[in-house]
Amino acid sequence: MRRLTGRKGDPSMSNPSLTVAASVTAQPQPRTHLAPVDHAEKAIALQGEWGKRLSSNVAATAQLLMLGMDRETWGELLEIGASAQERLAALQQTWLQQWVGWVQYADQIKGANTMAKFADRESNIAAQWSQLLGTQAASLIGLEENLEVAYSYWLSEKLAAKKRALIE
Repeated sequence: MRRLTGRKGDPSMSNPSLTVAASVTAQPQPRTHLAPVDHAEKAIALQGEWGKRLSSNVAATAQLLMLGMDRETWGELLEIGASAQERLAALQQTWLQQWVGWVQYADQIKGANTMAKFADRESNIAAQWSQLLGTQAASLIGLEENLEVAYSYWLSEKLAAKKRALIE
């Protein structure tokens, strides 16, 4: 737990004793005032949180398997997998279209009648290549995180139902 040190006029600061759990989505205050070190700390925290969520999902999956899987549960699990495949295929289709556009752009040498313009053009091509890679990596990771959250929710609902059935 950490004490909030918000901005002046922040409504959450009306109660100075308010505390919140640190979240990976909250940007940490620089501790070192060295951007590369602070960036590394944030990356380590995000990876640690991802590892915890993954471990939690693995443990919950094992619990669900031990409690028994009926046809309905298997069917829902297969639907989750099919949905994930569809969403990935849609991403891949978009990526393919983006790369085709990039190749078409990179193939043209419009107005490059001087070395300076040619160098500028080549830099733009490289920048667009880099931007495409970054955007596509982020969209893939976003899909993975979304699926992870949906699967975690589904697991918790299934486990709660199984546990209620055991009590009854």
